[in-house]
Amino acid sequence: MVLGIAITGGGVGDEGKGKVTDYLVHKASTKILHPCLDPENLPILVERYQGGANAGHTVYKDEEELKLHSVPSGIVSPHTFNLMGEKMFINPRKVYLEIQELREKKVQISPYNLGISATAHVTLDYHLQEDQEAFRLANHTSTGNGIKQTSADKQNRTGIRFVEFLDHRLMVDCLKKKFPQGMPGGKSFEEFSHSYDKERETLAPYVVQQQEVRKKHGSHFWFGEGAQGFALCVDSGFYPGTTSSNPAEPPRLADYIFSVFKLYFSSVGIGDRPFITQMDLSLEKILRDKWKERGATTGKDRNLGWFDIPQARYAIDASLIDFLVGTCGDRLQDLHELGIKPKIAVAYRLGGKTYEAWDISFHKRNALYEAKPILEEHSSWDRFVLEDGSLHPNAEKFIRRIEELLGKKFILMSKGCRRDEIIEYQNPLALPPRRG
Repeated sequence: MVLGIAITGGGVGDEGKGKVTDYLVHKASTKILHPCLDPENLPILVERYQGGANAGHTVYKDEEELKLHSVPSGIVSPHTFNLMGEKMFINPRKVYLEIQELREKKVQISPYNLGISATAHVTLDYHLQEDQEAFRLANHTSTGNGIKQTSADKQNRTGIRFVEFLDHRLMVDCLKKKFPQGMPGGKSFEEFSHSYDKERETLAPYVVQQQEVRKKHGSHFWFGEGAQGFALCVDSGFYPGTTSSNPAEPPRLADYIFSVFKLYFSSVGIGDRPFITQMDLSLEKILRDKWKERGATTGKDRNLGWFDIPQARYAIDASLIDFLVGTCGDRLQDLHELGIKPKIAVAYRLGGKTYEAWDISFHKRNALYEAKPILEEHSSWDRFVLEDGSLHPNAEKFIRRIEELLGKKFILMSKGCRRDEIIEYQNPLALPPRRG
């Protein structure tokens, strides 16, 4: 039976989902013992199930850092087929460049290990142009990648699917219906479509039917890789400061949902959503510089906050999360030399009331801007990991307290940025499949 694990973000994105996906895929790959593999039936399937080039996942090939935006994080592992799923938004220019850059770094990419769903919608130049005004805002909640505009076209039935994009004549017809007064910027429909000829030719061999890929590949393992985090889900998140897809809703192929949480919270852009547990601004600036906390896609500063129990509890309940994965606890050791105690926000104080759980009123878009966190202080640690490989007792207590408050266990804990710097509290690949 196939074991299916979805990797979601429990916060506001930037939690380290790419590293966790890469770790699980690599671990699964070492369990594949076939001396000769059939390229038509690869035993591991990694599926990016939503989002687009507004994501930034960091993985390593040997010692080299790779930044992925649309290509799934399984691309560096053998025995793996990587699917860019139908709920993604595909920017042909950026996918073309990403493939070229990865090949320059000796990553093997071909239609044998990468596919793009025929029914995924494409992000085109005019979507990006429309998005720049929002991106330039100081407290922007847009990456400038045209995701909102692509999603709007999809829902308005004026979008273009990837398989349609590959057909020059059909793309021209679609553009004429969307822009009856002519293309923005003055180009002819023919000229605009032909500007994508290079991308069209290169990407055409990658078009796949999603359901056929799911039938052919992943006989041993399926991994669903999400982009962004729970708080950015267009349905469940901090509307209107959300993305335009559903990171909180992985495909039903998942037996288990692993949600990745930093041991502190971070967020790029808080103009349209509250950030209740934000640290003191002077501390935030010091740590942002030390931790290089800037968006992998935008390069813009992240805001930093303490671990948020009410928000995490809401994510767990709404997304039916099975296990937690912790990251960035090694960074919190820097608090020790600053004389700062790590904190956990155990509740909110708002309007004279204390809230330990998510309240229905919090779904109102302005409800939480006046909320104050009730913070619980913990003893700091000068080293996250001791010489014997175990965690510092104070760090372990901090983690156990989060588990106690959330009622869920950490199955993995990252102790550094490299693939092998992960503690397993339980072997994730030994979990029994629950589908079928």
